[in-house]
Amino acid sequence: MTRLSLLFLVGLFTHVGLAETLAMALMRDGAIATIQLHVVDEQGRPIEDVEAHLGFWKPASALFALNRDSGTTDEEGNVQLSARCFTDGDYILRKDGYYPTQRHIRTPTPYHETIEEGFFSYRWRDPYVKTEVLRDIRNPCPMKAYSCVILKSPPKGETWGLDLELMEWLPPNGNGKHLDMLVSLELEPRQNRQDKWEEVMAVNLSFPNPMDGVQLCDKIEESDFYSTYQVDLTRPFETQLRLVGSEDRYHFLPYKQYLVFRVRSVVSESGEIVSAHYGKIYPTTNITNEEFSFRTVYFNPVPNDTNLEFDTKRNLAPGETWEQRQRRRVYLP
Repeated sequence: MTRLSLLFLVGLFTHVGLAETLAMALMRDGAIATIQLHVVDEQGRPIEDVEAHLGFWKPASALFALNRDSGTTDEEGNVQLSARCFTDGDYILRKDGYYPTQRHIRTPTPYHETIEEGFFSYRWRDPYVKTEVLRDIRNPCPMKAYSCVILKSPPKGETWGLDLELMEWLPPNGNGKHLDMLVSLELEPRQNRQDKWEEVMAVNLSFPNPMDGVQLCDKIEESDFYSTYQVDLTRPFETQLRLVGSEDRYHFLPYKQYLVFRVRSVVSESGEIVSAHYGKIYPTTNITNEEFSFRTVYFNPVPNDTNLEFDTKRNLAPGETWEQRQRRRVYLP
C-alpha cells in the first residue's frame, strides 16, 4: 500500500478517533526485521542453494502482515531475508544431503534503541547477522529408538534395573530381559496446606557390568542431529552418574546435553572389550515421584557398532500402542 492510498483511506473516515486508530494500526503493524545468513559446512566451506525460511509470530490483529520470507543462498553461501517482526520468530535452513539447522530469534530489546521508526513502518536498526553450519548426512543406520518413554518411577529407597534395548524395567517391575543400567531416585518430603508429596531431588544411574558406563556430552545446538557421528572411545565411560534436578525439579538431563552409553560389554582375559552395545539418550529427562521419562532413547543392536547417526526411516523398535503414538514426538536422527 502506497502512502498516497493510505492517506486516502484515512480521509474516508470522518470520525477522528477511528481515523487515528486505523492509521496507528497500519503504522505499527510490526517492524521490518532483516537477517543476513552465511551458511557453511563443518569445514567452513560455503554452501550454495540452501533453502532459507524465516517466520515471526504475529497477533490475530495483524492478519495481512507479511511475517514470513524465503530465499536461497548464493555461491558464497549468503542469503538475506526480511519480514515483519511482532515478537519472537525462527528460521530454518534445508538442503538435500544435510541435516536441517534452525534457530530461534528473539525480538531486539530495548525497543527504543533497536527499532527505528519510518514514515509508515518500523524496522530493526541493525540487521541480524549470523554464520550457520549445516551438518552433512553421512551413514545413518537403523536403531531401536523410543520417543517420549514414560515408565513408573522407582520408589524411595529402591534401585530398579533397566533394559535399554526394550526400555523396560526388569522383573518384577517390568518385562525387561537384560540388566543394562540401575536407577534410583533421591526424594525429599514436601507439603503445603492441603497436600503432602515427595519431590525428586536427584537421579542416580549406575552400570554394574564391567566396562559399561555413560558419557555426559554437550549437544551440538541448532541442528536436528544433536550428537557426534561416532562414539568417542577415547573418552572414559563413567560407571556412576548423578543428575541433579533443575529449578523446576522435573528436568534432570539439561537441554544442552545428552548421554552416550556402553552396555553389555564382554571383556577378554587380557581386559580388552570383545563386544559391546552403544546408544544415546537425548534431552530432556523429566522425572517425578510417579513418572520416569526420557525424551528419546536410541539403542544400536549391532555389537561393536559405534555409529550414533540414526536413520529415522528405519526404526527397529517394536510397534507402539495407540496411547504411545498419541504421546510420540517426531524422531530425530
